[in-house]
Amino acid sequence: MATENIEDITTTPRFIPSTRFTIALLVSFALFTQYEQRQSLAIAIVCMVNKTSNNIKVNSTLHLEHNTIVTPSVKDTAQFFKEKTFHWNEFEQQIILGAYWAGYILTLVPGIELKKKIIIFMYVHIIGGWLSMSIGAKRVFAYCLLTSSLATLALSVIYTMAETQFLFILIIVLRIIAGLGHGALFPATYTVWVSWAVPNERGTLTAISFSGTHVGTSTMMLIGGIFCRYMNSGWMYIFILSSIIGFIWFPLWLWLVTDSPREHKKINQIERNYICNIIGRKTNNKSGHLIALSSLPWKKIVRSKPIIALFITHSCNVFGLFFFYTNIGKILTEIHGVSTQKTGYLLAVGYIIMALCSLLSGFGYGAGYVVNFADVVPAYSSLLFGLSITFGSLASLSANVLAGFLIKQPILSDWRYMFIIFMFVYTTGGLVYLAFGSAIPRKWAINVNEEHNTNIDNEASIDPSETMLKT
Repeated sequence: MATENIEDITTTPRFIPSTRFTIALLVSFALFTQYEQRQSLAIAIVCMVNKTSNNIKVNSTLHLEHNTIVTPSVKDTAQFFKEKTFHWNEFEQQIILGAYWAGYILTLVPGIELKKKIIIFMYVHIIGGWLSMSIGAKRVFAYCLLTSSLATLALSVIYTMAETQFLFILIIVLRIIAGLGHGALFPATYTVWVSWAVPNERGTLTAISFSGTHVGTSTMMLIGGIFCRYMNSGWMYIFILSSIIGFIWFPLWLWLVTDSPREHKKINQIERNYICNIIGRKTNNKSGHLIALSSLPWKKIVRSKPIIALFITHSCNVFGLFFFYTNIGKILTEIHGVSTQKTGYLLAVGYIIMALCSLLSGFGYGAGYVVNFADVVPAYSSLLFGLSITFGSLASLSANVLAGFLIKQPILSDWRYMFIIFMFVYTTGGLVYLAFGSAIPRKWAINVNEEHNTNIDNEASIDPSETMLKT
């Protein structure tokens, strides 16, 4: 028996096919669903709004308007559904589009003190990590994505409703629900890989997972444009398709995924031992009940140089990342003179290339600071990543505010100020990570279910090989 255990430890099971590779594909499928649902309204609103009443001019070719793709109508009148549009002004459209980001909506609610708004904003972002640590990432993924799929499907029902103030509020509520559901997924991803990914495969598995975000965005951008151009009330088909994809993912996730290798009934025994013996059999952090946030080692967290470096690097990265996500179309058309038709195709192809680069190089989402949370603080990686998203979201919001002050007209000389700022911000994030980043786990962050030893130094760390269990 001892000989078999030694062989299981030293044997590296094949990666394709394997249970951990299957889980990576399903996480990628989940993030694909999240992003195509997130982008669904951004594309659908193009054909939801009555452009004539809002004085929106549409060229005879593909036109980029407000970071969405507007296409001329080439529709056959002999269709099952009639064309239905809504008379929303620009302000109302931006409110609907912004409802997804529930944290930002809360900051606009009058009568709430600024301190309370910030606390609510932070709580919304860390709740996903907290829940995945408490009840398991499998259930968090399942419940949240099922909720967002139902909310997205419900958007198609507005086809049967009259355009009233109630309908306007209903759309906002449904998008807030979808956004809250999606907000828990990224932090929960880290809970999955803390239990399933050995250190030397963590970058690859994370890259596979996050590649779904790029593919989901590009797919919805292309398919949504087709629906809007050729189908009456094409926006309704966009919402239906987005929700159906979520319903397809749901049973596959329940059937093929568990919170840890120990719980999986179909995993190969060699693969199970390989993961458990390297990561440790106690890394399944699911406690079965809600963990009190006050019980976490906050003093050690805020005094940890690698964690602070991760927060700074993450904020510096998304300061520019999300800004370019929403403004790259304007940059291509207004600064570089690329035609609007080619811009739409370039954006779709660009996201696909991002996904391929992440998978083939390891220099995309699957490497660097993104996967580092699971290395340094495996027991709290999902929660701390959620907290980091809070700081990163505030940083990305500040980039748009800053651009509003600096860019007075669409000319290169105005944009050059932003490019210089991005250079300094990115350089700062890289230097901080090089100086203080680490891939060695902190002793106090190995297992959330163990009592925290107050005698351990805040920055005490262990070699990954020390987590190998003796058999």
